[in-house]
Amino acid sequence: TFHTSGGYETGSYRVFRQSEGAYVLGHYVRPPVLDADVVSVNTATDELTITAHGLSTGGGPLWITTTGVLPAPLALAVPYWAIVTGANTLKLATSKALALALTPINITTVGSGTHHLATFFTISADIQPEGGAALRDMPEGQHFESTMKLYTDTELLSRSPGYEPDVVEIDGEDWRVFDVDYFGVLSGHYRAKLERMATP
Repeated sequence: TFHTSGGYETGSYRVFRQSEGAYVLGHYVRPPVLDADVVSVNTATDELTITAHGLSTGGGPLWITTTGVLPAPLALAVPYWAIVTGANTLKLATSKALALALTPINITTVGSGTHHLATFFTISADIQPEGGAALRDMPEGQHFESTMKLYTDTELLSRSPGYEPDVVEIDGEDWRVFDVDYFGVLSGHYRAKLERMATP
């Protein structure tokens, strides 16, 4: 949230990313959101079981997290795309092209703990208004700022070939990334500029 009298606000923010995304009247349209636990992993078929996942082949990017150890060779903070094999099962590919070509990742272990697949990922970051350091103490959804600066060690994407900009969700509102630069040579931080988005 922005609820502080000045300086930076540190917190975790959800980021939505997709390749070849769509715009309606100039506003980003999210793909259907997947936010579900993996019920089981089958190393013989390379399939993940996720109840009523609602995806289509080529859907993604998808991001996997775990409370334990991920199935090998899956990794955190790496985008994957779906190869749908059933209403409750899918395989993962390392690109949309490979998903459409039905070329899955060979999963060799089931891992441990609870695995989770989602169409968003979460970053920890510092945020402040573009025009200054003072963050206004306003009710949710009523902030006056139209642009923000987000400092993070995760590089976000502005609009580029093959990708629409990342969208950062702050207090339930969508902010579109319109510029990114490498801010700290020593700290290794990126600075993303965000612009408020109206709801389509």
